[in-house]
Amino acid sequence: MNFNTVNNAFFPYTANASVISMNGINYVAGPGGSTSPKPNFKYLSSYPITGNTYGFSFSDEHRTDYTDWVTAGIPSNYISYFETGYKLSGQAIKKFQLQYIQVYSRTNGADFAYKIQGVWNFANSRSSGKWSTEQIVTSGLTRFDTIFKRHKIRGSGYVLQFKISSVDFKSFDIQGWSVVDTVNAGT
Repeated sequence: MNFNTVNNAFFPYTANASVISMNGINYVAGPGGSTSPKPNFKYLSSYPITGNTYGFSFSDEHRTDYTDWVTAGIPSNYISYFETGYKLSGQAIKKFQLQYIQVYSRTNGADFAYKIQGVWNFANSRSSGKWSTEQIVTSGLTRFDTIFKRHKIRGSGYVLQFKISSVDFKSFDIQGWSVVDTVNAGT
């Protein structure tokens, strides 16, 4: 578990064990002053070479191509995602449908992309029929600090959750979202 000091939240940080294993985490801070490097996490990591032979290295977070864990010169992609809390509309007893969700993304001066989908009525499987189609959203607009996109999430139900995930080799920095929904009067 990692702790984000900006929003005071814990989050899991994992890596594909067939590519690399994190064996320890250290927070490294310089002595201070104007020439001191920025504080950073350093990971004691191991990676398979052949059979039961492993190499060891220190890893850190500095790549700008939106990939992680370069092994033998080949970067591997890290899939980032988050799921929102449950949205209850209509006093949690009436069905509703979402008119739109508008997502705000920080561009970081680069192309960004993300995937978005809705999960209705606490469904925990795609085969439930309550997961909306995953939409891939991209933009090449780099002259704005923040971009916003409006999406239609199909379906209806009593409860809605959003799943937003990264796209390989693209910036993924979601700032927030807003929704417009309609509650059914009769159900």
